[in-house]
Amino acid sequence: MALAVNTSPIAQRILDSATELFARKGFAASSTREIVEAAGVTKPMLYYYFQNKEGLCRAALATFFESFHAKMRELFAKDVPPRQFLVSVVWLHIEHCNLHRDCARLFYSLMFGPEEDIELFDLEKYTAVSSDLLRASVRRACEVGLVRPESEGTMYTALT
Repeated sequence: MALAVNTSPIAQRILDSATELFARKGFAASSTREIVEAAGVTKPMLYYYFQNKEGLCRAALATFFESFHAKMRELFAKDVPPRQFLVSVVWLHIEHCNLHRDCARLFYSLMFGPEEDIELFDLEKYTAVSSDLLRASVRRACEVGLVRPESEGTMYTALT
């Protein structure tokens, strides 16, 4: 799913301003005018780097999830006992959301907001890697007897 996000200082300023507005006001209520004013740029600059407001939102989500997935993969590659691994997954999620509050607020507002927002951004595309890693961690816990195999589905659902 890797989405190349432009890392120029101007693009980053636009992305940061948009993410903060999306988190505070909601995606639909944030206008491109407000975003460019907050970033101190012009609308053509927003369109050059991100095409439109939806492109900005996709870039924010991609950045948030790519960094989270990288941390999840690092954790998964470590030889950690299953119980500690599951605890670490939960803490990793909490710490990542805390470190990137605006992106987390944006994601959860889209995830639990109006259906058209979920469809507009195809949120499954961003969460697929996390879901696969969580399923694998629950399977690992089942294999060593930490979780009863018949509870695997329930545990996975609780973690997602």
